[in-house]
Amino acid sequence: MTNQPQPQITPDDLAAKWSNLLNQAFIQIITLEKQLATQAAFIQEMKANETAIVENIQALESELAELKSSPSPHTLSQAATELAAEGSAIIADEKEKAAPTEAA
Repeated sequence: MTNQPQPQITPDDLAAKWSNLLNQAFIQIITLEKQLATQAAFIQEMKANETAIVENIQALESELAELKSSPSPHTLSQAATELAAEGSAIIADEKEKAAPTEAA
């Protein structure tokens, strides 16, 4: 085995490598901070959307409850038919009452 001389690492080499590693670390930190800010803004937007959706759901549930408690078109139609029949009966009754008076 031949002994090959080990390459000598100088302090300048170490400083250059260390500086390069620090630069890479700072770039990575800056990149991560930007990603974090973007994600924080996205989360904030999602929370606002969630709030709006919850408010819309509550409004729709309230509207649905109101619609369920109001009479249906069929019920309204039946009520109108009954009212018309009652009105016709009253008119006929009043005409009957007025007929003898007119004849006299």
